Amino acid sequence: MSLWFNFHKANGKERMWYSVLMVKVKKLIIWEGIKVKRIVFTIFLSLVIVFFLASIASAQSLGNEKQIEKKLIKMGYTKQQIYLLSDAVKAELAKQKDLGAKLVSFKHAEMKESNIPPGEVGIQGEIPSNELSLNLSILDYGVDSNDWNKRKIYSDFEWLNEPYWKLTDKIGVAWADGWNIVEDSDALVYQYYGEQTNDLETEYYYDGEYTAEAGVNFENLDLKELMPNGNEHTKDHSGWAKIEIGKYVNQTEEDDTERTDVLTKYYHKNTSIGASGAISITGGPSITITHEDNYDFAQDLTYFDWPK
Repeated sequence: MSLWFNFHKANGKERMWYSVLMVKVKKLIIWEGIKVKRIVFTIFLSLVIVFFLASIASAQSLGNEKQIEKKLIKMGYTKQQIYLLSDAVKAELAKQKDLGAKLVSFKHAEMKESNIPPGEVGIQGEIPSNELSLNLSILDYGVDSNDWNKRKIYSDFEWLNEPYWKLTDKIGVAWADGWNIVEDSDALVYQYYGEQTNDLETEYYYDGEYTAEAGVNFENLDLKELMPNGNEHTKDHSGWAKIEIGKYVNQTEEDDTERTDVLTKYYHKNTSIGASGAISITGGPSITITHEDNYDFAQDLTYFDWPK
């Protein structure tokens, strides 16, 4: 029995059912075509929206970066200094412009990581040259009606390459001339990203150890090897330490000024076997660490003037 339907040999009832079936098939084809077109259009529209939102976000990000740069320039940073600042600290510093801050001193240094085990190679087939960038910024907020001169010190860091050793690093900030620490003004902020997802993680440390009228140190900067989920490696490590200091000053003679030295040191643990050190600060200013052979370090030394 042939499955092929012969319309001309069919009787009237068979022809009627065949015609009805063909109409339904045509409607189904048309409807399915419309559905496909709708799906294609929906996908296309979704892509347009995604790209549109991405372009808006990119434009907003660029606009924010320009606004931050303008504020930093008004505070006294040069474009070269802004380039050297870690991205993590730029927005924080720009906020200080609205509080009346002015940059009075800036210093930059770099450090290369050492003690990388033999056989560890970089992308180019050589021992990786992992460098840390360290900056020291001193901000002046002027003298209030009670002759109190407020200053903030920022020590910001950025790993320009991925460090081999991700252990516990330390940062110290010290100054001379007995400037007073403003209680609870210390903070250490650490940022890193997911290697694949590019997700940002930020950690805050408020455990600075004070040396009265001389400095503050942070002992527990834990460089992360993995993201919090434990399934992804990290990249782009950066952050900053800050402290607010102040002093009652004498403004009776305009040109009578004093100069204060300020020092910051970043200590990077370069062995998992050796003992961990502890920072000591004196008002020289001086920053030292025990078991110093187990650390690389970068340092910035600068100064600021103030009404004596």
